[in-house]
Amino acid sequence: MSTVTATDANFADTVLTSTTPVLVDFWATWCAPCQVELPHLAELERKLSVREDFQFLAVSVGLAASADESAALSRSTAAFLDSLGLDIPSYTDPR
Repeated sequence: MSTVTATDANFADTVLTSTTPVLVDFWATWCAPCQVELPHLAELERKLSVREDFQFLAVSVGLAASADESAALSRSTAAFLDSLGLDIPSYTDPR
């Protein structure tokens, strides 16, 4: 499984029109079930990372009304993943 690096500019091409399946997990740092699930998905991503016919992307969601809030969401997402020791491909969606 290859990992996906998504940005606003390439999300559609990278995920929506990908020629291989992409497991997209929408989660939030404040979501208790997400906090339980994410380490298990990270382990799945680690085990399947050698496969080229499957991709994984964790999408951290939140509401950000400004560029500052969007940057804060990105920082809190990175800090949350670091606190759990998770190194997974992630995308922060402030919408």
